[in-house]
Amino acid sequence: MANWKNVNNWHWTEKNCAPWAKQYFARELKDLTAEENGITVKTTSVTKVDGDVDLNQRKGKILTLYDLSLTLEWSGSSPDGTEAKGKINIPEVAHDSEIEDYVFEISIDEETREKRVIKEVVRTKLTKVIREKLSLFTNDLIEETATVTKSNGKTQSNTGANNASASKKSQAINTTTLRETIEFVASAHDIYETLLDQQRVSAWTRGSAKISRESNSPFEFFGGNISGSVVEAVQDKKITMKWRSKAWPEGHFSDVAMELDQGSDGDVTRGNWTQYYWNPIKATFGFGAFL
Repeated sequence: MANWKNVNNWHWTEKNCAPWAKQYFARELKDLTAEENGITVKTTSVTKVDGDVDLNQRKGKILTLYDLSLTLEWSGSSPDGTEAKGKINIPEVAHDSEIEDYVFEISIDEETREKRVIKEVVRTKLTKVIREKLSLFTNDLIEETATVTKSNGKTQSNTGANNASASKKSQAINTTTLRETIEFVASAHDIYETLLDQQRVSAWTRGSAKISRESNSPFEFFGGNISGSVVEAVQDKKITMKWRSKAWPEGHFSDVAMELDQGSDGDVTRGNWTQYYWNPIKATFGFGAFL
């Protein structure tokens, strides 16, 4: 009989994180400050957090889905004693939007020429500080709430657990060799950096990744579901790793070797002939299998 328990979050699990997000923004976006030419401005409170925030996990991979609108209050003062206050509306903070694309709508109470100078510091300086804080949200969401996505599967007895453990240890491990050739429209250097730069890896894994270009350095993705070590990294040429899934037997690793080939204009030309000449001819007249 199949066991329905959601082992290692293999099946789809979902957590509504909107309440946590409201507390997070109320804490993290308050009392942010900026200054220019003696004019000081700061955020004083977060008055609105509307929208959805979900944390999903499927086959061990954590996905963040959120679409929010925020409203903050700000205040500021200038050296001549002028004081101003107003609001900052951010109509969309979304998982699929770039941080640089976020829009800040700034309003001011009882606007005057003197107060507009303070408002300009909010626009040019304070919004940069807010943007930096917002850039941390995805990683913080995963780190703070990922553990709650674990399914409440049926608890098994200690005897059953021990028997399963003993059986697992006695099982032989089936292995295989996989080979793939992947083509990118990018330089070998860009792909090398995308595979080993911590910031880039965090971007494409949509979470907090730990990795280094140093040989014999550990790495960890997807909340610890993927881990291992970088055995060797030859810049723009080759990356070898010890790689494992959390679901694998303890101590079992796979050997990964990635060779980066820059290619040439000749390779592009050959590919164009295949794609635009030979394959269309074969498809049209049935002259053989595609290349």
